[in-house]
Amino acid sequence: MNSTIELTLTYSPLPNIQSPMFKMNSTITIEDYLNSLPEDIDQIDVSFQELTYLPDLSRFYNLQRLFCSHNQLTSLPPLNPNLIILKCNNNRLTSLPPLNENLESLYCYGNLLTVLPGLNDKLDILDCCNNRLTSLPFLPPNLSIFQYMENPIHDDIMYLNQGHHHYHNHNIIQIARLLYKFKYFFYSLKLKNKFRDWLWVKVREPKIQEYYSPANLVKLLSAIDENNEEQFEITLNNW
Repeated sequence: MNSTIELTLTYSPLPNIQSPMFKMNSTITIEDYLNSLPEDIDQIDVSFQELTYLPDLSRFYNLQRLFCSHNQLTSLPPLNPNLIILKCNNNRLTSLPPLNENLESLYCYGNLLTVLPGLNDKLDILDCCNNRLTSLPFLPPNLSIFQYMENPIHDDIMYLNQGHHHYHNHNIIQIARLLYKFKYFFYSLKLKNKFRDWLWVKVREPKIQEYYSPANLVKLLSAIDENNEEQFEITLNNW
């Protein structure tokens, strides 16, 4: 079995399993359409409808597939816990809600995403091409298809994978994980340095300034018996 795949932008259409196709018009709103669906529906498809928002879907307790691609959405409602496939590509999303634990396929290419939420361990397919991602979360161990082209992070990964004519998926994922660990290490050091600077400015520096102020020297010397020249000399030298 071939252990490598070539990452492309070719997609197989996903079938409509249950819900009738929504066609928005002047008399039917997205709320009207959703209210017409049974609560146990397992798929909702509202793609290609020029939607600017998507209402709450929490009442659909059995929802497993949500297709809302090719709209004008800038955000999504919280994801249903049983959701397996989410296709929200070609919108104007700047962020995604937290991913549910059962999600296996995420197609979010063609948006304005700068970051991705944490990825669950069950995720098998991730397509985040053509966004504005400069970093990636830690990639799940079972991820088999990972597409990330047309993002700033793509150049970083390709630089570390240069010289290969084909994109080896295993290598790409390992490199992406390495970049994640490097980012984590970098920001850990940065936080440490920031804390050290804060500790110096807020705690240590004021104490040092107070100790070595002339007023404190007078206070220290005033506490010494005037006949104890040795202690007077020690205090003066230490100061």
